[in-house]
Amino acid sequence: MKIYQLFIAILFVATIGSISTSHAQDNTIEYVDYLPKYRTVATNFILSKIEYTSKDMIINFRYVAEKDNDEIMFYGPDDDNGWELTTAIHPRYADQAVTRKPRVMNIRLNDEQKKQEIAGKENLELKAAKGDIITCELRLEQFPRTVRSFHLRGGAINNQAVERFGASDIMIKTPDNRLLGSSAQMEQTIQQFYGEQKQVNFPDLKSVTSTKEQKQFDEKLEETKSTKRDNPLQQALEPIDYMPKMLESSDDLDCNERIILRNVYFHDNKAEFAGRVKAMRTLNMVIDYLNYNKEAKIVLHGHTDIFGNAYKNLELSKDRVQTVKLALITKGIERERIITAHHGGSQPLAKYKNGGDLNRRVEVEVLCDGVIGEIEAPDLKADLK
Repeated sequence: MKIYQLFIAILFVATIGSISTSHAQDNTIEYVDYLPKYRTVATNFILSKIEYTSKDMIINFRYVAEKDNDEIMFYGPDDDNGWELTTAIHPRYADQAVTRKPRVMNIRLNDEQKKQEIAGKENLELKAAKGDIITCELRLEQFPRTVRSFHLRGGAINNQAVERFGASDIMIKTPDNRLLGSSAQMEQTIQQFYGEQKQVNFPDLKSVTSTKEQKQFDEKLEETKSTKRDNPLQQALEPIDYMPKMLESSDDLDCNERIILRNVYFHDNKAEFAGRVKAMRTLNMVIDYLNYNKEAKIVLHGHTDIFGNAYKNLELSKDRVQTVKLALITKGIERERIITAHHGGSQPLAKYKNGGDLNRRVEVEVLCDGVIGEIEAPDLKADLK
């Protein structure tokens, strides 16, 4: 009897393992359509790629905001305004159609995740500046094999009561289809799409962070935040392996966590703000925080992209971070509460290690404990001799 029970237990464990493996395989991308074929009337919206697993398909789209304070609504699958992917050409034929309600996932603004997934009847209102890039994934069960194309319905409505993200006759491709294309062709299509827009704030943003990559970044960030050092600046010159978030409000500021100062940009090869009004709106959030937390001190981290002369980049990042420091001082923040660190191009963002405009940034880090020490930059002059 004991032998029989042992056999049943082994069989149960093996079955659970098989189910677990099967479930994991469902999330594995088997092939990708880098050149989706479809029809749409929107000029600032494209389907960038369609990924296929053994059971699901994942539609990736991107939208470029056409005005400042552009409001985009995202709805969960159970909302009446939610997305639909259907074979119906006209709504009156809906009862004869095959229709899917997709999971709305990985909503990102300029590659910063705003929502991991919208469930049930939840909704999300996203506000973007003109030229910002909004991306999203729609995940759904694959259509029956007899279906060759489908239509995308629902989502945000513009001022003319037209669906912003509607698309028709989206072709379903098999793994052996010669029109699947390559990732290089997808990037070329995206670049062409950007060229058709009046303004694009981050034209280097061709591939966005996936859900899996975001999870890895989040784990690295939590690991970094949980590491306690006597001197919180001890790691200041070490490469970062996570993606800092963008500063949206003073509530985003947290102990020993780097936050990218949104809209704090500079003219090429200069330390002058490219858009001082927008830059000061962001810096006012830091000022509000420091005025409320009288004992808090901050570190400003200056960065450039990876290209160009290393020493010149280091000097440029120093000048730029000093510009930000001076802007805070002129608003009444005490000089001794602001420490600056300049890194040049030595700390590219995890997503842009091969270069990209987003590397040209200034980060703020609140120091809530530990000893504040001096940061010495690498002696690149000696290396150039």
